[in-house]
Amino acid sequence: MAASTQYGANYATAKAATPATLLRTAQHGGKLRLQVDVATLSANSDIGSLVYVATLPKGAVPIATIVQSPNVSNAVTGTIGWSGDADALGTFTTLATHLAQLLVPTVPNEALSEAKEVYITVAGANAEAEDEIIATILYATAD
Repeated sequence: MAASTQYGANYATAKAATPATLLRTAQHGGKLRLQVDVATLSANSDIGSLVYVATLPKGAVPIATIVQSPNVSNAVTGTIGWSGDADALGTFTTLATHLAQLLVPTVPNEALSEAKEVYITVAGANAEAEDEIIATILYATAD
């Protein structure tokens, strides 16, 4: 098979960016922002529990999410997203490893049509009171 050269969907737009050609201004001409939340659980959180960690504004373009825990001992897994799309920002494996996990949105490069309250859905095992879950969400905005 012969080698080839491939281009991403936004390559040409970024290379020749002008106000008239810019698509997704949140990525090309906006600001990179992040929200960080350390959720210290006040009670045990059984499988299916929701842990709210952020609110993303209308027009935000989610880029990546980092999820980690310094002290979860159970094999807690889960998803992060919002009502109607509980895994919109990704799915993470066990937090008991205490390693940061980089997640990507299930539908990248889409601006939110409305503000979203972001939550983690606990799966895999129950989380315990005093467990900490740290969620860092990176997103772009047009302003």
